[in-house]
Amino acid sequence: MCDEIELFLLDLKSKIYTWGLIFPDESSANSNALLQLEINPRNRLEIIGELGIKDYSKGPVQNLDLMDSETWIFKKIVKEREVKILITMGTMDMEVICISFQLM
Repeated sequence: MCDEIELFLLDLKSKIYTWGLIFPDESSANSNALLQLEINPRNRLEIIGELGIKDYSKGPVQNLDLMDSETWIFKKIVKEREVKILITMGTMDMEVICISFQLM
């Protein structure tokens, strides 16, 4: 499983570099996490870029809401708080999608 996670993270970082990363759900929970952590959207991108195998929580799981794509779940400590990050690669020729960036 570690090889699969490592491969996903390499692909993720490569795709973010090439196509970018979008955050389509600016829900109150996502916005609240940014405010409570005192970080801006650029910091959020850096945090996702720093994800490693140790941050893996679950996945891939099918996400029928997003073009039947696979969703990966990571949990990372940011400023002494645990953040749950849901990410999908989306379609081949589009941005990576951060579905959720929320405090636990």
